[in-house]
Amino acid sequence: MFVIDADQRGSRGAEDHVPAAMHRVEAVLESSTDGSASLVLPVERTVGDEFQCLVNSTSGVIAVVRDLVRSGGWSIGVAAGAVEDPLPDSVRSARGQAFVLARSAVEEAKRARPSVAFRSPSGRQSQEISAYFRLLATLWQTRTEAGWEAIDAMDASASELTMSEVAPRMGITRQALSQRLQAAEWKVEREAIPLLERLLEEADRGSSSRR
Repeated sequence: MFVIDADQRGSRGAEDHVPAAMHRVEAVLESSTDGSASLVLPVERTVGDEFQCLVNSTSGVIAVVRDLVRSGGWSIGVAAGAVEDPLPDSVRSARGQAFVLARSAVEEAKRARPSVAFRSPSGRQSQEISAYFRLLATLWQTRTEAGWEAIDAMDASASELTMSEVAPRMGITRQALSQRLQAAEWKVEREAIPLLERLLEEADRGSSSRR
């Protein structure tokens, strides 16, 4: 399983963004490839301006990290590791290697740019997946609102509609939509995600074997 630990940066004296982020994360997981089953335990505030969730799908993990990077202002730690059974009702009460590693990951994320880090029982694996997340996070951070709007429209179609069908719904031409998607590196992201999912699956299998 995967634990995601997010800490609001520069929270002292700033608006509390934790409740809104928690609600958004739940919505993202509801709409991810694996649906609501991705969320094993409810998203919960843990301490200060920090929240955690327990997720069992790679697509859900990537979707949450993507959303938090997009919104900005978060240090994001992700970990794969063993979780003690039986699971409690609250993520605050859950225990196991994954939660310890997630704390380590979020502390590393506070020192990293972009502020994302991954941890598993394998040090080399942790470095490789952290680097991959940061490459994608760099892309996500530089994407314009017009680019995000175009990608949101295509994502909402669940690949059932073509650009020629989506563009009129946005009030733009197919050529304009194509240009936005190209500038936003939509194709690059789509090609990169399957490899990251495989790396996360390997990390999850490896951590399970170390229970």
